[in-house]
Amino acid sequence: MATEDVNEALAAAEVTAIESTEKQQPPHKLERKWSFWFDNQSKPKQGAAWGASLRKACTFDTVEDFWGLHETIFVPSRLTPNADIHMFKAGVEPKWEDPECANGGKWTYVVTNNRKQALDKAWLETLMALVGEQFDEADEICGVVASVRPKQDKLSLWTRTKSNEAVLMGIGKKWKEILDVTDKISFTNHVITTSPRKKLINHPFVSAFLNCGLCICRMMQEEVDLVSEEQTRVCLRLMKMQYAYSLALFERFFLVTLQSFVFQ
Repeated sequence: MATEDVNEALAAAEVTAIESTEKQQPPHKLERKWSFWFDNQSKPKQGAAWGASLRKACTFDTVEDFWGLHETIFVPSRLTPNADIHMFKAGVEPKWEDPECANGGKWTYVVTNNRKQALDKAWLETLMALVGEQFDEADEICGVVASVRPKQDKLSLWTRTKSNEAVLMGIGKKWKEILDVTDKISFTNHVITTSPRKKLINHPFVSAFLNCGLCICRMMQEEVDLVSEEQTRVCLRLMKMQYAYSLALFERFFLVTLQSFVFQ
């Protein structure tokens, strides 16, 4: 589904939701507000950061609006490959960087048979369970993502916690009951990955080594009265080059050793 198609569908859905609300007064309020998000990664722009194509489509808080939006737009089988639909609690972004998601994880159900129909069914059942507050641990759930890929489709139920085993097992057990499937569902912790170079620089031993080099540079700057300004500038440049070169050598020859010995 192209971005232009989503915009047109959203406009139509808003009209449908409004008409539905007007015909049936008063509207049936949900326990909390929810937001639909859309992400199309089929044609990523060169150099774009992850999540650059993610955008919030709309927020709703009534049963009527939910059905109007779902039936008009947010059906996974209508997506193009490499696109995602998200339904998250209002105020929570479907990103691991969001404070509500940062310390959590996700339950994942991979659709194996009759993919499109099974994905749509599992998606709808999950949405109804969320907006209907069917989970006892509802406060610990951030939202759900439907991901369409060329070789497989999947649903992911994001949680706020990754350490409370009782809560996680309760959510997983209830979700599998809602999905009514015999396939396994798996839980994955969100892990903040750190590059080897960043690990190396942040290590106390390496940090002390680098700080020594910086101290020498500062000392050189403070002793400007002992030599000419030009000499000082040249010395500082050489010191900075030596500092950078030392770091490069240190990484090249000792990175593997430090990773296997220190960071285990």
